[in-house]
Amino acid sequence: MKRSKLALYLIPPLFLALVAVGALFWQWQSAGRRGLPEVSVTLEDSALLQHGGSWEVPLLGGLLTRRLEGDYPALGLTIPVDGAQPSLAVSPKDASLTRVLLTEQGGGAVLYDGDAAGFSAFSFAEDGDYYLEVWAALDRGGQGAGEFYFDAALEVALPRPDPSFTLSASDLLQGDLIAVTAENLPDGVVPTGQSELGYVRFSPTGEAGCYVALVPVGYARAAAQYTIEVTAGGETVSLPVTVSENAFEVQQMTISEEVADQTVNSQAANWEFHITVVPLYDTANDELYTGSAFLQPVEGRISTPYGVLRYVNGSTVPERHGGIDIAAALGTPVLCPADGVVEYAGYLQLSGNTIVLEHGGGLKSYFYHMDSLDVSTGDRVAQGDKLGEVGTTGYSAGPHLHYEVKIGRERVSPWPLFDGSSSIFAAAG
Repeated sequence: MKRSKLALYLIPPLFLALVAVGALFWQWQSAGRRGLPEVSVTLEDSALLQHGGSWEVPLLGGLLTRRLEGDYPALGLTIPVDGAQPSLAVSPKDASLTRVLLTEQGGGAVLYDGDAAGFSAFSFAEDGDYYLEVWAALDRGGQGAGEFYFDAALEVALPRPDPSFTLSASDLLQGDLIAVTAENLPDGVVPTGQSELGYVRFSPTGEAGCYVALVPVGYARAAAQYTIEVTAGGETVSLPVTVSENAFEVQQMTISEEVADQTVNSQAANWEFHITVVPLYDTANDELYTGSAFLQPVEGRISTPYGVLRYVNGSTVPERHGGIDIAAALGTPVLCPADGVVEYAGYLQLSGNTIVLEHGGGLKSYFYHMDSLDVSTGDRVAQGDKLGEVGTTGYSAGPHLHYEVKIGRERVSPWPLFDGSSSIFAAAG
């Protein structure tokens, strides 16, 4: 009788336990069948690959939980990106992005590590390969909560503005120097140019897709309308230029017939100059060594200005003077006007001790009649360095420095380079 009563007392708890176990088993199985909820993250219109995730389902009113893990592919995904600020989005609507990590490809520097709101303000600064990792969260209360992991390799190619071609100035005087700038060119496209004004050769500036050419307006160039034609990637543009007359002086000069016969009237002296210096007119270094005002190499009286019509020893046919003559005492230091490379340093019968200095892009300084030289061919020199000393060697009537500036075979005025007013400096800035 007592056993029957005990059994009656035990039946309800056992029944409840069986019910609880059954409910737990059913919830456990049900959670497993449902699996992880679908969560996706997109970068612009491209879905990132899910590489991790877990979901915890509460059982028996939260007394227990079942943790579900996803099965994800081992392969990665590469997404092309062509915008500076790609946007992230997560689905479904009740999911949220909890962390975004962006690094350079291959374990490089961390570029961003924060929340999704902060990432919306991030901009890619340059093309390249990157690695993006994203964590998302979903909380559905009694149905479960979890975290999900996504990643992708990014190939970023930022859009570039359309190519542009500009002049540093379009209204010019005889003797001026202008810069033609080509910007935003596609990779591998190098512009070319041509003009009646002369030499048009482009050099890279160091900025991607950007090139500059220095174009001369010689002292003898007729006042008229000209064009500079630039071709890049199959596109050709014509840039108009107006050249106006400059006022040049007339000068009488006397030099001994002995000096003239040994220099300007000597076939040997002229030939030596022709085979040594003239070939350098058409050479150029791609590196642009200078972008600021030139230093006047010697201080002194300008005995012969740029562009002068000069009559020598009573001749009725004038010569044109392509540089400036600076009168100074014998032995006065000659300083480097701007950074560059010495293309030639040596003695020539016609021009005496001579230096040809390349400033980049074909812009060259020429120094004649020096007494001595302190540099050699191939030397890299900086503004203010001593190049040598004033002399009276070669075709010279007294101690002075003949200084001239050339682009190709055209001589330009050095004065806008000395005072910084040349438009090429504005273009460089």
